[in-house]
Formats: sequence, structure tokens, C-alpha cells
Amino acid sequence: MSTDLQAQIALLNQQIAEMKEALKAKKAKPETEKTAKPYAKKNGHYFMLLTDKMPVELLEQVKAQVTSLFADEDIDAALCKIQLGRALKQRMLTKGEMYFWTPNQEQLMFGPVKAGINNAKQIELFTIDPQYVEDLGAAFDGDKAGKIELELRAEVAEFKMMEAEQAEIEKLQKKLMKLQGK
Repeated sequence: MSTDLQAQIALLNQQIAEMKEALKAKKAKPETEKTAKPYAKKNGHYFMLLTDKMPVELLEQVKAQVTSLFADEDIDAALCKIQLGRALKQRMLTKGEMYFWTPNQEQLMFGPVKAGINNAKQIELFTIDPQYVEDLGAAFDGDKAGKIELELRAEVAEFKMMEAEQAEIEKLQKKLMKLQGK
């Protein structure tokens, strides 16, 4: 055989070997850019909206979204079923204070912690920059520091007393009406 043919055979064998190696080697995966989650490691935490630090147009947008929650019969009924939910709703309507919790590491939901972000309507999910909220702490797991702080700030004990007093007034009014009817 001539040297030219041997050189050509050697070159082809080398190319085949390189192609086989390339096929064996794992294809490089494109690098995926991981975005930082705004509420990383804060699942189930309560947050208070810092209304004084938030731009007015953004604050109005959040207020409108929370108000629309009250207009939705199902969401409002679920919120008002729980005393803490009623207290937080009343606090928002009277003082403009808004309290949220993290169902995941990216979004917030208004009101008390509840199960099932998978069943949540899109209107219930808020995307608020962490700089505009104050972390009150965990709502569950251990000492429940976040729930305790939330109840203090939202004056839930006072709300409970007010509800009890209103119930007593209604009961006495019914009794008075009953006696007047006799």
C-alpha cells in the first residue's frame, strides 16, 4: 500500500474515533440561570405591608387587589370563617394595614395562613417586593412567633373582645324585643 492510502486510512480512523468519543461524551447542558426567590426559606411566615415605604401607585394596586378579595363571595366567606381573618379584614378596612403570609418562596397571600395554594385563585396571589414588607416571623412550627407578633400588631385580642361585646348587645336586643312583644 502506498503511504498516501495509509495516511488517508489513518486520518479516517482518527476521525471515526473522535466522532465515537463525541457521541459517548455527555452533551453539555446549557447553563440555566437560577433566579433568587424573594421569600427564600420563609414559607409560612407572616408579613406586614410597609405602606409608608411603598410607592403610591403600587400601594393603590395592592389595596385594590385586597379589596377585590372581599368582593369575591367564596374568598370572603373563607376569610370571615376564621376570627383572625375577620380581624385582618377589619384592620385593613379601618386602618389600611395589610398582613400577608408566604405560601411559597415567591408570592404572598392576604390574611391568615391556610392550606392549599394549589386551590388559590390568581387574584389571591400577590407579588410584592420584599423591601415593602416586614417579616413578622413564622406562623407555625415551634413557637409561632410570627402569629403572636401578627396578633399583637393587628390588635386581635381587642377585636375578639369587640366581637364578644357585639354578640352580647345583639342577644340583649333580641331579649328586649321579645319582652316588648308580650
